[in-house]
Amino acid sequence: MRSWAVRSFLAVAVAGLIVAFAAVAGDNRNTAFTLGVTPGLSAAELRPGAEACQTPIAVAEAFDGVRMQVGTYKRQGSPLAVSIRRPDSGRAIAAGRIPGGYADVSQPEVQLDSTVAASQRVAVCIRNAGRRKVALYGGSELAHIGTSAEIGGRDQGTDLTLVFIRPPTSLLSQTSEIFERASLFRPVWIGPWAYWLLAGLLLVAVPALLAGSLRAAGADDSPPQSGSQP
Repeated sequence: MRSWAVRSFLAVAVAGLIVAFAAVAGDNRNTAFTLGVTPGLSAAELRPGAEACQTPIAVAEAFDGVRMQVGTYKRQGSPLAVSIRRPDSGRAIAAGRIPGGYADVSQPEVQLDSTVAASQRVAVCIRNAGRRKVALYGGSELAHIGTSAEIGGRDQGTDLTLVFIRPPTSLLSQTSEIFERASLFRPVWIGPWAYWLLAGLLLVAVPALLAGSLRAAGADDSPPQSGSQP
């Protein structure tokens, strides 16, 4: 009876590990990074033809799309032209367009015509290409220090809520990158190798412990040797 209970528990544990591994392998994530700005207010009102730029933005990871939150004053949203530019020269390095017709307080996403590489500073500019005004949501400029929303070169005292998108990748495929980033917040003698070592030990130790438990359970259920006390 005891052996049956142990085997049942171990079977559930193994099944749980398999399910967890499958979930990690299939967990596709497409968020590259965000500015961490909560959409709590109208950060920039864009009349037809007006443009707001969030600048400068440090690109933490390559992206090829941008999602924002837009208010349309309870009407169909105007088309938006989005461009990614060099903050110093204003030269565009990527662009895209959001068609009109989206709902009020929705989060339209623009697909850019090229990927923006990491480790550089950019400006994200959004122009109202329609005939009805819209509002870009965001927060106060304290939400993300070092960058702010501007209209016509004038600081608005706000930050836009922007989410930077990349092609979906599984969490499992990002393991190496996760370990490298984690090592930045540990003592200098600990590198990514330490996390790989711990992961390897976990993969070896768990099956070994399960096998040992099964052997112990089998030994407990073995019939007593002849001549032994009941």
